[in-house]
Amino acid sequence: MSSEWNVENEHDNRGFEMLNKYIGALVEVRTADGKVLQGRLIDFDPEYFNILLRDVTTSDGRRAPVALISGAAISYILFIGPPEKEEELEEKVMRLLIKDPDLDPETIAKLCNAKVERVNEIILKLRKRGLLPRSHDK
Repeated sequence: MSSEWNVENEHDNRGFEMLNKYIGALVEVRTADGKVLQGRLIDFDPEYFNILLRDVTTSDGRRAPVALISGAAISYILFIGPPEKEEELEEKVMRLLIKDPDLDPETIAKLCNAKVERVNEIILKLRKRGLLPRSHDK
């Protein structure tokens, strides 16, 4: 692999790292055929830029709990709302662990539509604040 490829790849990864901060943001996606979908960004595929949205509403009024949009079909994406507030995610994690202290971070991440790494950070933060006992270590 050439060093040029590595430099380009590293540059691309910085953009995707920034985009990761917008997981949970309200977005509007316009497809190449003119359709518009609005929903919360759950995840994206950096290789093909397929994106996954939740709580989706289409321009013709249809609703869906989840939509997978092919990167090849995307004309543009507007970020129209901030990511869910940190406090909301912390509250969700804490409520889940109060309800079931044996939940692992992977399950919590799926239930909260969050990254496992982010859930682990929140669990540590809650523990440091004394809001979760040490037994929640996974």
